[in-house]
Amino acid sequence: MIIQDVNKSHIKISGKKDNKKQSKHKSVKKQKTLIIESQPDTLTNTDANKGISSMIQVWKNGKYRNEFKKPNIELATNREAFLHILNNVSPDILHLSLHTHKKKGLIFTDEYGDEDYMSKNEFEKKIKFISEEKPLELVFINSCNSAVYAEAIHPYADYTIGMTDFIPTELANLFATAFYKSFFDHKNIEKAFKTAVLEIEFNNDFEMPEDITTAKENIPKLYKK
Repeated sequence: MIIQDVNKSHIKISGKKDNKKQSKHKSVKKQKTLIIESQPDTLTNTDANKGISSMIQVWKNGKYRNEFKKPNIELATNREAFLHILNNVSPDILHLSLHTHKKKGLIFTDEYGDEDYMSKNEFEKKIKFISEEKPLELVFINSCNSAVYAEAIHPYADYTIGMTDFIPTELANLFATAFYKSFFDHKNIEKAFKTAVLEIEFNNDFEMPEDITTAKENIPKLYKK
């Protein structure tokens, strides 16, 4: 509302100051990150806990950390509990730390700690179901040979990330840490991906197995909706 007094050269705008005060106190909805880990007893330990700890640390130090809730971590996740967890948390960012079998699917655990496989079809349908209620910003599958799963679900998330080949655990952890460090500092997924790729390309601490012919910088793959 504009109030004009007798002197036309003086115009007072009421309510403007109050609006500024209100906008200052307006709450910003924080994004939710869900980390799902699953390591059956029958498989080699992938140092998932080390990688997850690094992710939590870069979130704590991130420039935009206040725009994200503390990541929700689910360890030793059962395949049957996967959808239930997604429904409960309703994440914006979903990070999966597990193994993949080239033919059988993503490897979760059963109630006895043994391998329980989730096919590409099952995974795609469950991600699609979740996205119908709330769109996902990112699904990051930090697992060997997971690019086919990332590609299958890319219509249901703004971005998906998977691996096109075998990737050593230490290198996978390094890539994920570099990615999230950049993401929590800049909130730009494409920039974070490129940053992480450069990080592993020029890192000489980890050697690739001789039977892997894919250049390490070409193993991670980003899909955009």
